[in-house]
Amino acid sequence: PNTIENFKNTTSKIFEDLPPDRTMLVINFDKQYDDGFMRKVFSTMGKIRRIESGRIKQKATGSKKNLFFCVIVYKHERDMIRAFDLELFQHKM
Repeated sequence: PNTIENFKNTTSKIFEDLPPDRTMLVINFDKQYDDGFMRKVFSTMGKIRRIESGRIKQKATGSKKNLFFCVIVYKHERDMIRAFDLELFQHKM
């Protein structure tokens, strides 16, 4: 089997099952943070079910730019919603 095809199938399967009421997408242009760091930071707001991260290469205006992303799935919807309260989030950090 083709490795690229397997990767695409696995990736689409992972992202098909994301609950929209408990899923947060974190985007970064600077560098890719490991899943352990992201779990440590975002679990301050509540329990996390899973984390999936990756990188997308963009070719815009002749320069190569990377878009790093991390999909965080919380156990409870209320925890994800609380993560958008910036003052509470900073206080918990």
